[in-house]
Amino acid sequence: MAGIIGSLCANEKESKKVASSRKKLYYEESVQPDQVEAYEADGWKIAREGKTTTRMRKNKSPDVLFEERVWMVFYELGFQDMNKDRNCKLQFNTYSKQIDVLAKDAENIFVVECRSSQSEEPVNAKSALEEFAGKREDIQRALESQWGKHCGRINLVVVVSSQGKREADENYKEEKRDKNLHLWSAREIEYIENLIRQVGSTAKYQLYSVIFKDKKQKKLQVEYPAIKGKIGPHSFYTFVISAKQLLKYAYVHHRHLTGIVEASQVYQRMLRNKKLKEIARFIDDEGGYFPNSIIVNFSKQLRWDIKGSYAGDVSTGVITLPEYFGCAWIIDGQHRLYGAARADKDVLVPVLAFENLREIEQANLFVKINVKQTSVEKHLLWDLYSDIYRDSSDEKQKFLYQVAEVAKNMEASGPLMGYIDIPSIAKDRLVKLSLTTVCDTIQKYSPWDYLRHPTDESKTPENAARIINSYFEVLKSLWPEDWAKGNKGVLLTNNGFGVFMMVFHDIVNHVGYKDKRLLQPHKAKDLEGLLDKYLTPLIEFLKTDENMQKNIRKQTGRGPQSYNASVLDAKIQEYVPGFSPTRMGEPPTIPQVSQPPAIPTIEERARLAEPRLRQFILEKLKSTYGSDKWWQEGLPEGTKTNADKKWQAEILRKPFLKQSTEGQNERKFEFLGLGELIEVILWRTNWGQVFEAVFIDKLNTERRIKDVIALRNPSSHIRKIDDQDVADGISGLLWLSTTIGVPDLNPYA
Repeated sequence: MAGIIGSLCANEKESKKVASSRKKLYYEESVQPDQVEAYEADGWKIAREGKTTTRMRKNKSPDVLFEERVWMVFYELGFQDMNKDRNCKLQFNTYSKQIDVLAKDAENIFVVECRSSQSEEPVNAKSALEEFAGKREDIQRALESQWGKHCGRINLVVVVSSQGKREADENYKEEKRDKNLHLWSAREIEYIENLIRQVGSTAKYQLYSVIFKDKKQKKLQVEYPAIKGKIGPHSFYTFVISAKQLLKYAYVHHRHLTGIVEASQVYQRMLRNKKLKEIARFIDDEGGYFPNSIIVNFSKQLRWDIKGSYAGDVSTGVITLPEYFGCAWIIDGQHRLYGAARADKDVLVPVLAFENLREIEQANLFVKINVKQTSVEKHLLWDLYSDIYRDSSDEKQKFLYQVAEVAKNMEASGPLMGYIDIPSIAKDRLVKLSLTTVCDTIQKYSPWDYLRHPTDESKTPENAARIINSYFEVLKSLWPEDWAKGNKGVLLTNNGFGVFMMVFHDIVNHVGYKDKRLLQPHKAKDLEGLLDKYLTPLIEFLKTDENMQKNIRKQTGRGPQSYNASVLDAKIQEYVPGFSPTRMGEPPTIPQVSQPPAIPTIEERARLAEPRLRQFILEKLKSTYGSDKWWQEGLPEGTKTNADKKWQAEILRKPFLKQSTEGQNERKFEFLGLGELIEVILWRTNWGQVFEAVFIDKLNTERRIKDVIALRNPSSHIRKIDDQDVADGISGLLWLSTTIGVPDLNPYA
């Protein structure tokens, strides 16, 4: 005897009825009055008494509730062929196996065993995994006897009720990957439920894209008539496909995910449930459709059979889609596709498909479409940067990724834990700091060179969050009464965050300039003590000045906030010798020395100023405009023209330079002198978004750098430099040294 023993749901109506019963927390039966006493003795309670029968209820046990919950997950994922009750068995020859959940669709069959325990420790799943692995062939024969030899991929799943999984069980599952063996925890079930709430039954294919990554599914190899053309260097294909079919290939995250939990979090970031429902209603109730194409990039090879050729690299033919779930990233049209797929009607959607675009090209195209068309709000973009820019080599994208990760690290642990309003992390927050405010402020006012991890760039977000957390931990400890007020106080308002991060910038610049080692992880305690010294006078002043509290809490905009930060800096300066940040508009404090620096030393520092400032500016331009666009977007036309002329002159002297184009713009940039670097800094396109946060005042910046220029090469001056030139130059060098954080420009060092 072989096959499935027990009842399967016969149709959608029956499945719905079974689901209605399974999702209840209790059993329910109508009994005759003379049966009530026996039922009560067995733990049943009267729910309702009728004229002829009594409605009885009995709570389901925890293990049954967990099993019902897992069954409901598969039902809500859209499976129709499912076991009807708990009496389902698989039989093949002498082997018989009771199955908790049996679910089948066109491509896959899931055979599920649930393991429960009331202990908080991870449930032991070893015996269940070993039985599944050892009896896989018998299970397969039983299913094929019922549904035929080509019934679909058979997946064996053990689900444990604990939040965690035993390492030994995970290792065993990995050893038996060829058996299509899966181990899920209650945490993963919870995240699948979240995903279902977000995108409905279409969540099934997002789940498949994770658990079946790189596994072939022959039924997905489908042909479509298409047109092939070229946009720039890239070939594209355009064709029409049903939304529900395209969904099998689609995913909305930029990279492949490591598991179910991460997938749920990413889809919550990327898709808005309300909008998906509106689109589904538009299609079902109004007969709506979308004429504009969904733009995708296939990461797996497409097959193209050409039928006809036309001018302009255009051809017609048949395209065969890859045999993989989750192989097409939706660059544009996420909500259109997922909303259409949720509709009862299956509508056709036009597709513009690329193939194997580089990650940076995909990310650039995504941001260009979604930022330029303003279809994604800024706080959502900050939330997405963690996904789309994680592995980018572009300086701007890498920086945006790091800033977003810093904010998320701060939200996950430390004094601001739970206070930063991240769209993908749904929480009831007593305090709400806008993700846009936090990220914009970190981007502009964090002294990044001092926040980088000293040895491992990948740990920079964690390191930066550690230092910022230390700063806010000290603020919290110094003024706990205000911290407790949350958004109604000073410290935890969005405007206050901006002001205090400006002060943070000035303090860390000063600390790092004096001794960068204090910012390293092993010096965390020393840093907290030092921050306490800086912040105590500031907080004591604020406690007694209600007008200043009001200004910090209410005033918006870079100008007023920078002024408020300069007032707080002044209070620090009263107690910390040598603290004179650029924001205060005063010359740096001249060290007390027995004699001024020698002229040769001053001239040497002045000559060093140009390459140091040039390198500082280059890093800023790349992190703002990107590794490929900094030259085009970050330099005035006249400056680029001058650099090009000097480069051409250099090529005449050294013809071999023509052979290499790599790093050519960086080489041209080396020809810019201090005067041209001033132009780059002060250029209106750059000042507000790149340099104002560092240099604060345009006129002072221009004057200070020109004071350094006077000292760079005294022999080239028509007049001899005098004592005033020397004094101004020393002051300019000291200002530049502290402003850009380069101690070896300090003439007193």
